[in-house]
Amino acid sequence: MSNWQIFLVFVGAIVVILWAVRVEPASRRSRIETDAKAILDRIQTPIPAPTAPVKPGDFFNIHGRGEFNVHVAGSSHCQDALLNICGGKHAKSGWHKHVEATLIREPENPHDRNAVRVEIDGKKVGYIPAEMAPLFDHLVQNIPLVCHFKVPALVVGGWHNEVEDDGFFGVRLDM
Repeated sequence: MSNWQIFLVFVGAIVVILWAVRVEPASRRSRIETDAKAILDRIQTPIPAPTAPVKPGDFFNIHGRGEFNVHVAGSSHCQDALLNICGGKHAKSGWHKHVEATLIREPENPHDRNAVRVEIDGKKVGYIPAEMAPLFDHLVQNIPLVCHFKVPALVVGGWHNEVEDDGFFGVRLDM
């Protein structure tokens, strides 16, 4: 093989690799971005500013369509809190527990000024994914920072069976 032919094979291999990366199945990030776009399509305008004075800890309710399509990030680091919320692991099938989550903006968060903490029963269970936090910020831009938001949530997973197979808990929000 000549140097020219080796070069063409090399370039062809690079083209195939780049094409394969381009058509690879949707990654978690693209799924989150797709979810964010779907939510933005439903919520074109921000929540209107309150007409009455608000005080720290006031709540606003956010309701979705019952799809629970927003996966809470970081719940793997909050397994003890989720175990406490559910009262233990559930044999074989795991949990599908409907709860109410509280969303709290964290503009002082050193990692992300748009961070939105998710709590259930006063226990941190994770954050809204970083890719969706700016969307949430747009939605609530007229609401004072001292206010929190209530949203339906679903705790899933958390199974345990006899063969030492344990499932992690996860949380999904209905926004």
